[in-house]
Amino acid sequence: MAVIKRLRIDGYKSIKHLDLELSSLNVLIGANGSGKSNFISFFELLNSIRNSFYFNEYVAEKAGADNFLFGGSKVTKKIESEVYFEDMLYKLYLSWQVGDRFSYNDEAFLNMHCISGYNDLTSEPNDVIIQYDNKKYLQFNSESLHFLNAYFNCKIYHFNDTSPDALIKKPQNINDNTYLKPNGANLSSYLYLIKEKYPEKFQYILDLLQLVAPFIFRLKPRPDERNPNYILLEWEHRKFKDKYFDINHLSDGTLRFLCIVTALITAEENATIIIDEPELGLHPHAISVLAGIMKSVSKQGKQIIASSQSVTLINEFKAEDILVSDLINNETHIRRLTQEEVEAWLEDYKIGTIWEKNIIGGTPGDFQ
Repeated sequence: MAVIKRLRIDGYKSIKHLDLELSSLNVLIGANGSGKSNFISFFELLNSIRNSFYFNEYVAEKAGADNFLFGGSKVTKKIESEVYFEDMLYKLYLSWQVGDRFSYNDEAFLNMHCISGYNDLTSEPNDVIIQYDNKKYLQFNSESLHFLNAYFNCKIYHFNDTSPDALIKKPQNINDNTYLKPNGANLSSYLYLIKEKYPEKFQYILDLLQLVAPFIFRLKPRPDERNPNYILLEWEHRKFKDKYFDINHLSDGTLRFLCIVTALITAEENATIIIDEPELGLHPHAISVLAGIMKSVSKQGKQIIASSQSVTLINEFKAEDILVSDLINNETHIRRLTQEEVEAWLEDYKIGTIWEKNIIGGTPGDFQ
């Protein structure tokens, strides 16, 4: 697996053209409607392609191929993308077809050594060498999905639903623990697995949780005595140890924080972790702690992309960590902020405050 170094997208939703370099830490800001969600949803599209059986279902769930195209199928007929990894390039072409569906026959993994001009490429028995722009590339054909799975490990999280009847608060099947689900619906069973197999990670998750919820003495995911095939998430109060507490007694913000920390700490090396508005429901102190965790995790070989509307969260990062999304002429433009743009302001203000003052864009006033 490898993190994404650069991403080019043409013709996708509000993104007419985008060529963006990604680092290990990427915090996306912008006004409502500027295209942040469209940018994140492109990674959902890539995830659906990894499971080719789910791709058509995913497109149908989103109301058809027309809704994926910039300006609709009358304006745009195809989506083109290039996803650059350390040494590989994944090229994708999705063509609109009658019946409001996509054809994705034009798909290839290209070896970056060839692009760089090296001649030390070796091909496996089933690989095919093709000509492209007068250069030799390695096309994996039917194996491209295998290589996409091998290189692209992206988890996208939306921990929004913490209502009383949310799935996350219900007993969870003990075997539903392969990965943490995008909405955290299997948090209890997943934490039980981590506790049993990776106790050091489990303790680290608890240590981080206690930074924002010091009253939690111990997390206790365990099988339900009435039905051992299901896991309950209980916890012990630091003072009231004789009282019963479970996941339903956690505040929404505390539960979301636990989900985010679990996702970040248990992610594999070289994984891309995308979190939509991680600041939801969090106290300013918790937001500051979360920012520190994000920065630490991004230095451990993991890639983080977070979309945020929180000035408090943005204040915790450096200029080069920030991606600014603006809608210009009904097109989403995303750029990385530079230190030079804000140098004169940093003596008096932090990045989030500079953003709030509409100095760097990413506000409703920038819609043109």
